[in-house]
Amino acid sequence: FERAIELDPLHVVDHFNLGLYATYAGRFERGEAAVRKALEIVPELPGAHAALGRIHLLDARPDEALGEMTLETHPSWRRYGLALAYHALGRVSDAQAALGDFITHDGADGAFQIAEVHAYRSEADAALHWLDRAYEQRDPGLAFLKGDPLFRGIATDPRFDAFLRRMRLTEPQG
Repeated sequence: FERAIELDPLHVVDHFNLGLYATYAGRFERGEAAVRKALEIVPELPGAHAALGRIHLLDARPDEALGEMTLETHPSWRRYGLALAYHALGRVSDAQAALGDFITHDGADGAFQIAEVHAYRSEADAALHWLDRAYEQRDPGLAFLKGDPLFRGIATDPRFDAFLRRMRLTEPQG
């Protein structure tokens, strides 16, 4: 992505994707800088504030995460982000309400992101249920599953490993 940006510095998707993958690699400052550059290019970029919020959550800055999530202009990404941020802040009733709202409005096509929220909350049963739905729907979010840091909360669950094997994202055991 860095080379692509050298070739076309205004290609917003490359900046956004660099931010995503830098975050997956634990390079939060680099990820944040890349997403902020994407927002400079396209100030109303859908999902960008939610991406910044995720970076802040993963970097243990939940107050900043909530601030970014409230700036998100895309309704689905905003609902997703609020469900994550409220949980991180320990605002249980707000987190439940936000997740319920997210499921109500986005359950038909946001199965992977709903699974992310449940996994972040270490709710393995619900996360795996939504991953199964995402699999049935051929949700494109599944392409990011193996490296997604929001799934750390269920990473030791043997059912999660079985799901990764089903997706052929890990080596078979034995």
